[in-house]
Amino acid sequence: MTWVRLEPDAPRHPKMMRAGFDGWCLYTLGICYSAHYLTDGLIVREALPALWPHAPAPKPRQLATIAAKLVDVGLWELDPAGWRIHDYLRYQPTKSEVLEQRHRAQLYHQAGGRARASMASRIAGRFSSMPTSSEPADHAGHHAGQQGSPKGIGATSMVTSMSTSTPPAPFSFSVSKEQTPLPPLPVDNSPEPLSNGSPPDALTSQPESTKPQQPTREEQLRTLAQFNGLTPEQLRDQAAQLAKSLSDKLKVGTKR
Repeated sequence: MTWVRLEPDAPRHPKMMRAGFDGWCLYTLGICYSAHYLTDGLIVREALPALWPHAPAPKPRQLATIAAKLVDVGLWELDPAGWRIHDYLRYQPTKSEVLEQRHRAQLYHQAGGRARASMASRIAGRFSSMPTSSEPADHAGHHAGQQGSPKGIGATSMVTSMSTSTPPAPFSFSVSKEQTPLPPLPVDNSPEPLSNGSPPDALTSQPESTKPQQPTREEQLRTLAQFNGLTPEQLRDQAAQLAKSLSDKLKVGTKR
């Protein structure tokens, strides 16, 4: 977007006061037109009626009279194509400057977009290269080297290994599988003493709980018959009839 420059006291300038209110409006509209279409202050004759977008707009003959008034007071100058705003390039940027500024802004936005895309790809690459499982750290070798080396060599080898080792990936940690497990807690299998300090008698100890026994087939049949309001014999007869009916249907289907 292109901006125009106007002095705060422009309406009270002697030329503006001689041009009148309509002259001030047409002069300001001409500056906006030239800045928008980058004409460097040129207003072609065919564009004069379109400069005044507000209604009620003056008629073309009235606009020509106002333009002549602006030429008389020195705000506009005559041009073979129409009119040219006096000292337009003194206060407003030229077409080449505007285009150069737009080109620099476009390059700036493109560079910013590429930088953001590169940063996003680097971040994505760092997270995609993270190990899925932590590798065990070789603490046993350092420990063995420190025990077998003279005084001072172990510290030097540790500093050297720390300086030459590759730093771990971000947000990752490793757990050594060579760590010595904790010793198991002692288990006291001796019987607990009674209140008087004597061990409990084996005869007075309670027996271990046994698992509940599963019901037999006859018990299950009896329970199912009782649930349906039948006797076990009636339930067997119905089951036999159902099995025979299914067998007959299967035989008929096989013959077809």
